Amino acid sequence: KDIPIDPDIIESTSLVYADGRHNIAPDVTEWKGYYYLTFSNGSNHLKWDHQCVILRSKNLRDWHKIQTTAYPARDSFLVARADQLLLYYIFYDPDPDGELGPQVETRMISSVDGLNWSSPQRQFQPLHNFWRPKMHDNEIYTASDYLDTTNLQNIPIDWYHGMSEHRRVDLLRSPNGLEWTTVSNIVTGPFTETELLFRANNELWALSRPRTLSRTSPPYQDWSHAELPEDIIGGPALIELQGTVYLAGRRYSSRTSEGKRAATVIWKHDSESDTFQPLTSLPEPGFVDTSYPAFLTVGTETFIFYYSSHRYREISDFYQVLSPPYNPCLLYTSTSPRDRGCYRMTSSA
Repeated sequence: KDIPIDPDIIESTSLVYADGRHNIAPDVTEWKGYYYLTFSNGSNHLKWDHQCVILRSKNLRDWHKIQTTAYPARDSFLVARADQLLLYYIFYDPDPDGELGPQVETRMISSVDGLNWSSPQRQFQPLHNFWRPKMHDNEIYTASDYLDTTNLQNIPIDWYHGMSEHRRVDLLRSPNGLEWTTVSNIVTGPFTETELLFRANNELWALSRPRTLSRTSPPYQDWSHAELPEDIIGGPALIELQGTVYLAGRRYSSRTSEGKRAATVIWKHDSESDTFQPLTSLPEPGFVDTSYPAFLTVGTETFIFYYSSHRYREISDFYQVLSPPYNPCLLYTSTSPRDRGCYRMTSSA
């Protein structure tokens, strides 16, 4: 069933960006007095023409575009170091028909002033896809999807979404954002989009799509695993606030005559039962393609950036949505039937 929107948790929602294209999977950070927001911008969910857009703001209200990559890039993430702002993204190898080819590697661009960005640099090894790197104890850690092609004749196009038993998720570490070493294997099998959370008690949590929570302690070698009750949590994001862990991500509910409903949902971890309890959905739920949130804490406020989804024509399956005119996520402030954008939510949960 659907998780209702709780008005006592959501203080406000506002539009950040929309341009009539497919704007998805935001990430956000603060660096040297500015807030930076990045996301993928393309014509279609599975088209190869996605580029990374970077916005900058002084106040989280007025955003200005400062960078758009001139090459295929998707699933971009920001890391703020003392002297550099780093942006990691997945470089795609498009096939001749313009559809997404297999992801081939992670690349990174950097800036020392937030405005001028370096040329891309290859990260680690081919077929390693980083997911939301995190700073911890002056080092950078990331969960990295890897596809073992030893016994494969062809790379399956759907391996990125966890549809291959030949994949694993590794924990990598870097002292400078360029040179990486493998710390451990988090989980092996059809898993992806693994969010890391370094807890105040020194535990490290890793939540992988579809719904596996892995946990470890220093030196991050031995992992325990548990399955969450939700069928799929897409693009999970984790944050710890005053000792309590909160989870946000895409949640599917029921299939209606219009399609399979989905919304961005916030859960709260209950330490006594060691379970996540749903708190609220976020505004603008819809069908299938939505969510992929990113948390940002500013003082006593917590912000969630995510991309919206709206009602559209009746569909029978996910792939039907991906081709015009079935592109979902119509912005309520837009006149374009193929528009979508990122939203900001402030929460007092």
